[in-house]
Amino acid sequence: MEDLRPRHLSWLFAKLSGIAYEEPDAGVPLFKMMGFTAKYIVVKDSECYVLTDERDLIVVCRGTQPKEFKDIKADLQAWPKEPLYDAHGKVHFGFNKYANRMLDKVRDELLANTDKRIWFCGHSLGAAMASILAIYCQVDDDLPNANGLYTYGSPKVGNAKFIAQAQFYHERWVNNIDIVTSVPPGWMGYSHFGQLKYLNHFGNYRELTTFQHIKDRIRGLVTGLRKKKINYFMNHSIDAYIAHLSNYAEGREVDQTAKGDSNG
Repeated sequence: MEDLRPRHLSWLFAKLSGIAYEEPDAGVPLFKMMGFTAKYIVVKDSECYVLTDERDLIVVCRGTQPKEFKDIKADLQAWPKEPLYDAHGKVHFGFNKYANRMLDKVRDELLANTDKRIWFCGHSLGAAMASILAIYCQVDDDLPNANGLYTYGSPKVGNAKFIAQAQFYHERWVNNIDIVTSVPPGWMGYSHFGQLKYLNHFGNYRELTTFQHIKDRIRGLVTGLRKKKINYFMNHSIDAYIAHLSNYAEGREVDQTAKGDSNG
């Protein structure tokens, strides 16, 4: 992976997270077209790709597949549990279970590539798995720390003590009113971490303020209802993240004034 500008990295990891939904016969050639050697790893119901080139190793975790009950079940298993190693705090049971299945094989790949920069990324359940694996690398003295974590539509994975152990760069992308980013609820003790990167109703990047959030939630919901769609769910699509971040990477924006809105 060549040294790209930060905006292009945000798009690249979103694109890789999208390809991760493909089965190996389609996914491996697509990753090769982007310059990576890809290894598909599956343990029970947990899946990821490990991508390598001359300088980098990227762990791309596969997200929730709506038609797979086992994936949805993992999302619902939200009770907190003790994490692995000497990690502190509490972690989401279902997400941790999926991440743990991958841990030994991912660990082997990292130990075999200690000369490379290490990255994690994923969408939805894949984002949760990537977050937990990156934190476990942080607390395992035998493993290299992640150079960065890029997540899209990520739910919360642990309580404040668990996520405080993440001492690496993390871009956490949220597309408007993507409902998955609000679960599990805060009253269960879960928190987000990382640098919030917010895409507004038009897909433009904005610094999120309370006013911006309220305005966006209203216009996102109303617009969806007019089209007989529920934007809480539509905004979670990895395709939407990829499309918006393609514009972001190239410095383009949707003209909000042409759509009858201020540029906020």
